[in-house]
Amino acid sequence: MSIQVLTASNVQMIPVSSRRSAARKIRAACYARVSSEHDSQQLSYTTQKSYFVEYIQSQENLEFAGFYGDEAISGTNRTHRVQFNQMMEDAKAHKFDLILTKSLSCWARNTLDALACIRELKALDPPVRVIFQKENIDTGNAQGELVLTIMSALAQEESRSISENIRWSLQKKFQNGEPIIDLNRTIGYDFGENGEWVINPE
Repeated sequence: MSIQVLTASNVQMIPVSSRRSAARKIRAACYARVSSEHDSQQLSYTTQKSYFVEYIQSQENLEFAGFYGDEAISGTNRTHRVQFNQMMEDAKAHKFDLILTKSLSCWARNTLDALACIRELKALDPPVRVIFQKENIDTGNAQGELVLTIMSALAQEESRSISENIRWSLQKKFQNGEPIIDLNRTIGYDFGENGEWVINPE
């Protein structure tokens, strides 16, 4: 048996593919939602958008893949969340690998919806991860779904509690004979100094 000695003359160099040498960037999309048209909520929406766009663009391993956002939309039901539903469809079309969002309450306030969407994204090939920055939850981790289940249940309970408090407040006003009309959306009247209705001549 002969042994071949490898020398510079008989060694073939295989060039490293430039495609493999440079790690592919993670395509990251972001999602924001606010539940009312109040100024502070709108500011929060704008702030979320600016923050995530700048954050993604500042990370060497991330590539900005789009922004999705629903304004003045409740998180308890997916039906009217147009941008959220579009994001889910784009995920199925493999338009991004990762979704960044501010918190679980922005994502959903319904435990079943929250978990169903996460599992739907994880079932894709390849799966799409979701990172909730406030709670520091990454659905790509083994413990992510357990923590997500607990946090989703808490968010849903918080939403239910808020709804009950609002309903109780309205019932008390009805019992006291207090009208419940938003003059900001009513033409012809303004609030006076003592909260009374004042005719607006214009």
